[in-house]
Amino acid sequence: MSISPWIQPHVKLPETGEITSFLFARKAWQIFQDEKGTRVLLTTPDLMDFWARRKFIDRESVRSIKDHGDLLYNYFLSPARYALSPVRNGDIPRDYSTAYTLAMALSSSRGLDRHSDFNTGIFSSLHRKILPVPAALDPPAENKSAAGPEKNHLTLSEIDDNHFKAELEERVDKFFTSARRADEQLLVNWLTKGAARRVSSQSRLSQLVRWLSSEQLTRVLRSAGITTAGGRLNSPAKDPPPPREAAEEKPEKIAAVLKSHEKTQSARRKERDPSRPLLFSLPGRRELEAFFNEHIVEVLNEPEKYKKMGIDNPSAVILHGPPGCGKTYAADKLVKFLDLPAFYVNSGTVASPYIHDSSKKISSIFDKAIAAAPSIIIIDEMEAYMGHRSSSGSQQHQVEEVAEFLRRIPEAIDRKVIIIAMTNLLEFIDAALLRQGRFDHKIKLDLPDKIDVRAALEFILEKRPAEDGLDVSSLVDILEKRPLSDCNYVVREASRLVVRRGREKLDLDILLEAAKRLPPVKMKPDIGF
Repeated sequence: MSISPWIQPHVKLPETGEITSFLFARKAWQIFQDEKGTRVLLTTPDLMDFWARRKFIDRESVRSIKDHGDLLYNYFLSPARYALSPVRNGDIPRDYSTAYTLAMALSSSRGLDRHSDFNTGIFSSLHRKILPVPAALDPPAENKSAAGPEKNHLTLSEIDDNHFKAELEERVDKFFTSARRADEQLLVNWLTKGAARRVSSQSRLSQLVRWLSSEQLTRVLRSAGITTAGGRLNSPAKDPPPPREAAEEKPEKIAAVLKSHEKTQSARRKERDPSRPLLFSLPGRRELEAFFNEHIVEVLNEPEKYKKMGIDNPSAVILHGPPGCGKTYAADKLVKFLDLPAFYVNSGTVASPYIHDSSKKISSIFDKAIAAAPSIIIIDEMEAYMGHRSSSGSQQHQVEEVAEFLRRIPEAIDRKVIIIAMTNLLEFIDAALLRQGRFDHKIKLDLPDKIDVRAALEFILEKRPAEDGLDVSSLVDILEKRPLSDCNYVVREASRLVVRRGREKLDLDILLEAAKRLPPVKMKPDIGF
């Protein structure tokens, strides 16, 4: 039976272009696409509320369609670079990055919902989740006309009621043996386009999934928590031993060969480590997270694909914005995620009262980064070393520093060094450094909105004991457009109050009390660091 679209072609929803395609539909949801490739998932209010209550999505990202005040549908947007499609009979791209994300989504979604059958769900790589669709909202066709006193499906209220949890678990166990077995069937069925339903052996599965290398397939399966029938996955081949001929060389050359070999082995181990997540996560900065994944992480994860197009290394990036917008926090998180040797340019490493000395220190840092490549250089307070050379206040040593950066940045990028610089005062930077070829990307960070504040708070609170069902909406309203560090302060101060008062868990009242201790927001923030 065909399903009529809930919205018509050429309609424009807030923040979308014209709707051009009606892609997928079931009773409780429909997926559309606009002229820019952005996908729109419309759902019944019950289904969207189901996902939000179970933390599959953030309520702040949900929009509404109303008619004379009555809520008709909810929806959210998924940019073109993210997959949004039903798991069964959808159009999810088949590449390594998507397969890895799907496996991670399967694992994290199962952590939120032990019961649902994700085969009927919707894969959203934006949320890194598989969104389950309860049978109560979208029953199979053969059961739609079923009659009789015995119910075929549970209602949403029954799913939430503890009284019916035992019945729900019994149904899941009956049809799928276990949730993990059902998840294995889902992933393997997707990987092989239906040619297999379980992992009998990795070698057999590799023959069916030739678009993934053996190491990539291992990462995908492990990230989903799936093992072979023997309980173990095939291990990658060991690295070859150091070259024997090196022993006949001079001692200093032997040391250099061994050091180079050790660095190569370390890099290979990092490349093959299946426990390392493929995608970078930055709670509280969703747009910067997406940028880092697209422009840095993906280039490093898929070097051969990008090298064919002449891209050997990510371009240099400037993060700029007001104090407290999360520039340093983002850079530190990226350094930890990439797990590369990091070198820092700041007042503590290069400042000197002597002429020529600062430029020598800058050159030394670049030399070390190039020798350790692949590596990363973090330049903090870049306006202190890269200011306008034409400024009347410029001194000879500042001109030398700018010239040193102009010379060394392109060289470092060519030698596989990632460069990220930060400043509060982009307008003070010398124009020669801002052009393409030195810093290709200038990313402006504003103070966080409600969605970012909520994500940051939930990330901080998940590691601390808190009341069940804690709703931080009122706290989000207070912290909106304030530095992200204020989120840490409020939770830390509230935790201190919990201990002082002999309590055991954080609650909303004590969080709001801690928030009152924040200084008032200045209308005109100070200029500086």
